[in-house]
Amino acid sequence: IFHSNEEMSSKVMEQRLNEDRQREASVAEQRHLEQMASRSRWEDDFQRKSGFIAAKHLMTEQHKEDEMMKLVVLDQRREKLKGLLDQELEECKAELSVMGLTISDK
Repeated sequence: IFHSNEEMSSKVMEQRLNEDRQREASVAEQRHLEQMASRSRWEDDFQRKSGFIAAKHLMTEQHKEDEMMKLVVLDQRREKLKGLLDQELEECKAELSVMGLTISDK
């Protein structure tokens, strides 16, 4: 089949060269896949952290709004109670006035 040792040696060398190239290509492809996977993991991690920060910011904003609404409600209750107390005070003054008594507004 082979005409000479030289030709056989040349074929063996060529085959080994091809195998080396295939190995190098395989290693390069593996390295590329690992880099892509690493980049994908980093991007996923970044997205997850970004989402968490955004959610935390929204929760903080919502908390602020909730606290402001509580303050508004408390202020409304205070005004209502103050109105009721003022009304009660006026009624007491009127009753005392009927009896000929007065109280100071202090």
